[in-house]
Amino acid sequence: MRVSSRIAATFVLLAGAATLALAACGTSAGPATDVKLALDWIPNTNHTGIYVAQQQGYYRQHGINVALMPYGSTAPEALVASGQVQFAVSFQEYVTINRAAGQPLVAVAAIIAHNTSGMAVLANSGITRPAQLQGKRFASAGDPAEDAVIATMLAHDGVAHPSYQPIQVQDASHTSLVSKAADFVWIYNGVEGVQAKDEGVNLTTFNPTDYGVPDFYSPVLITSQQEITQHPDVVRAMVQATAQGYSYAAQHPHESADLLLQHAGGTLFANPQQAYDSQAFQSAHYSDKLACWGQQSGATWANFGHFLYGAGVLVDANNKPLTSEPDYTAMFTNQFLASCS
Repeated sequence: MRVSSRIAATFVLLAGAATLALAACGTSAGPATDVKLALDWIPNTNHTGIYVAQQQGYYRQHGINVALMPYGSTAPEALVASGQVQFAVSFQEYVTINRAAGQPLVAVAAIIAHNTSGMAVLANSGITRPAQLQGKRFASAGDPAEDAVIATMLAHDGVAHPSYQPIQVQDASHTSLVSKAADFVWIYNGVEGVQAKDEGVNLTTFNPTDYGVPDFYSPVLITSQQEITQHPDVVRAMVQATAQGYSYAAQHPHESADLLLQHAGGTLFANPQQAYDSQAFQSAHYSDKLACWGQQSGATWANFGHFLYGAGVLVDANNKPLTSEPDYTAMFTNQFLASCS
């Protein structure tokens, strides 16, 4: 899911609308400010807190009306950078890459506290460690960080000269393994991992952070530096209402999954049970051991950014490799989160 979201999104929303301008509950003291939030992929449990905030009236209570933009042919980062939307769901690597190229994106909250993705293989493949991925076929849809992540994992596990075969696929998920189109794929354990289990597909997964890759945030809620400068109250309202949504989802997984299923206009899940199982996993990981949802660590941004820089992933607006590291502290902020108790 994480890589194919930047290549294509060929799905039909049952609601049939190009823009999901969802009706909000609750009331506010005055007229609400209209804002747009672009999703990164088909609605799934990475997004549950947003739908909860919408349907529970948290956005309206904070004085904003939020229209959700389904993923399309334009990347959500580009929509934010161009001012077509004020907010989007993105990933730490995309924020870092865009900032390096001169696009002033800022992550205002971590949707999940730590990385929950991993390289997956079929459990009966005979592959029991990353070193055995050497020379194997990888189901890729072009994530710019994937080569650095895979090479690091293989090298950390003892491979002197890491190499693999990237296979471009439409759906970079466990289905690529089942169809024998590829030998391994990068998935979210809480989404595709749950789907695979529900479908009776047994997987073995390798967490990149166990094999030399620094922890990273995936996904994050982003806005632009311009939005922060010109409309800080709107950013604060968006972040704090969304935090309420994810906090509710963390405490009420089943009810939150129901809200996602009822109001998303179509989801990534084949049946409700997949959504419930996925939500149970995600709800336990949104905040993990943090005092509250959304907090981001400067060390996580600096360490993963340094990793991308060292791997040559970061380039400037002219597609030239950076000759010095960018300011990672400018890529995120916790200033709009309510104080944690």
